[in-house]
Amino acid sequence: SLILNELSSTQTGIANILGNGNQRIMTKYYSLVTYLNNIYMFGGKYNDEFNRDVILIKKSGNDFIMKPHIKMDTIAQCKSLVGVGTTVDTINDDSKPSGCFKESNNYKWNSNDNNVGCSNTIDCLYSYDKASNNDAPIARWKHASTIKDNYMYIHGGEGKVGGTDTTLNTMWRYNLVTKIWSQITVYGDNLPALKGHFMCHYQNKIFIFGTQKIYEYDFETDEITEWENQLMGRANVHLMVH
Repeated sequence: SLILNELSSTQTGIANILGNGNQRIMTKYYSLVTYLNNIYMFGGKYNDEFNRDVILIKKSGNDFIMKPHIKMDTIAQCKSLVGVGTTVDTINDDSKPSGCFKESNNYKWNSNDNNVGCSNTIDCLYSYDKASNNDAPIARWKHASTIKDNYMYIHGGEGKVGGTDTTLNTMWRYNLVTKIWSQITVYGDNLPALKGHFMCHYQNKIFIFGTQKIYEYDFETDEITEWENQLMGRANVHLMVH
């Protein structure tokens, strides 16, 4: 899309957009999808820690703004996040980010629901422990992602399981409207654990390209089919669908 071309999907491009005030969410080996002319970034690794962030990046005039796609619902969650005894001021300001944020070393809860993003001077705070997100996938990087309708699909990647870095084989989808994750139960051929791979949506299927094998996922039947044809061994595969 035009917005992705303008932003650039390189690590440097994202880092430049997020800026100094948002260093804590700068990641590498994340995934990007576009929906309704917005960009959604998921996962990655920051300071040697995997994460499961969903970040909305949108165009505003000649600039890009970013904000967590999952926000805290109550001021109580904000107070819990910043720590016992820390003062949180309640405001209603349509020029400041909604929810919980830190500005000039002061914590604030903004009850105004708006699309104002974080900045170099405002650090948005958010928690992924809220009830509606308890079923989110584990934090990961080097996963594959694609989009169909209002759903972002992810597969595989590497994350911590039992304290050990583990290559994953699960498939999830995230509803970009309701902001709810759900794990997909697949049938048919086994879907392998992969990282550094690629997936794309074409017609009514998702195609997953591993180091050698190709798999297709059928949206209607939730069935995985392994192709008989194979690729030559490769990593970090990429392709274009037209």
